[in-house]
Amino acid sequence: MSQTLNLKVLDVTGQLEKHASVPPEASVAELVEQLVDKLALPKNDLEGRRIVYHLRSEKSGMALGGSEPVGEILEQVATVRLMPEIVPGGHNCSRGQ
Repeated sequence: MSQTLNLKVLDVTGQLEKHASVPPEASVAELVEQLVDKLALPKNDLEGRRIVYHLRSEKSGMALGGSEPVGEILEQVATVRLMPEIVPGGHNCSRGQ
C-alpha cells in the first residue's frame, strides 16, 4: 500500500475543490476533521450549533464510516465530497406565526 492516498475533495456544492494527501491508516473521522479545515468550511451554523460533516465517495455514492481506515475503503486518486448533516426543523421554528 502506498504511503499516502491522494484525494480530490469537494464541498457540498462542488464549487470548492482541493487536493489532499492522507495516510491510509487515518480514520474517516480524522480525515473529515482535516478536510473541513483545509476547505475552510464553517464549523458552526448561524445559530452557533456545531455542523457535523460526513464524507461520501463520488464513485460509489456511499457514505463512509467514521472509524474505518481510509486506505481500506478508498482508492488512490479518489474523489470525495464533504456533506453537512441536515437537521430538519430548527429549534426556533414556530407554528402559526
